[in-house]
Amino acid sequence: MSVPRFESGTSPLALALRRFARRLAEREYTPKTQEHYLWCARGFERFAAKRGIELRDLREDHIEAFVRADTADRRWDDGGQDARRDRRNPLRKLLAVLRDEGVVSPAPRAVEVLGPRVADYLDFAREHLGLSESTL
Repeated sequence: MSVPRFESGTSPLALALRRFARRLAEREYTPKTQEHYLWCARGFERFAAKRGIELRDLREDHIEAFVRADTADRRWDDGGQDARRDRRNPLRKLLAVLRDEGVVSPAPRAVEVLGPRVADYLDFAREHLGLSESTL
């Protein structure tokens, strides 16, 4: 298992990004994918530091704000959809890792976002089918 060299700042997110790099390597992501995920994470780290976003307060809306800001000043053939997705997915994975480690507050309960029927099904899938949060 080769953990990519990770140059990061001294922000509160820096240590978490080092753990994220190790997690990617442990899960055997390709070196190119690891590099891309860490490139996105470093950009997000700078964005969060400039805005004073505390590590424990990271949320999906911070990721969306970064993605919009990072892709706003460029021209894209597809309107930027691919670029936004290519930045959003690694950062969502970072947020999931931070939540798994208990560093970031848990995601809002599904019932708040998806409605009671979907929340009941997700509870069933967790408890009776043994599916993990990352699968759901």
